[in-house]
Amino acid sequence: MQLNYIANASQPSSSGLTIAVVDPSDGQTYDQIQRSNASDIDLAVRAARQCLDAVWRKLGAVERGRLLMRLSQKISEHVEELAAIE
Repeated sequence: MQLNYIANASQPSSSGLTIAVVDPSDGQTYDQIQRSNASDIDLAVRAARQCLDAVWRKLGAVERGRLLMRLSQKISEHVEELAAIE
């Protein structure tokens, strides 16, 4: 089962509900994802805002650029896996 990822932690939705992920080729359920609600979204937005204020905003432009380039490289290294997941 796929959990929400908020503030560097995997966690279930506050509702405890899930949604079946169905393979369209055969109609079979192969996973469950969280059925998030407004409460979960608020929590994620607060966590993102806290990170922005506490970490990201304090980094210089050059360091932010380096981190984004590293992220780009990691995406490129895993492009096939990411495409399959998508």
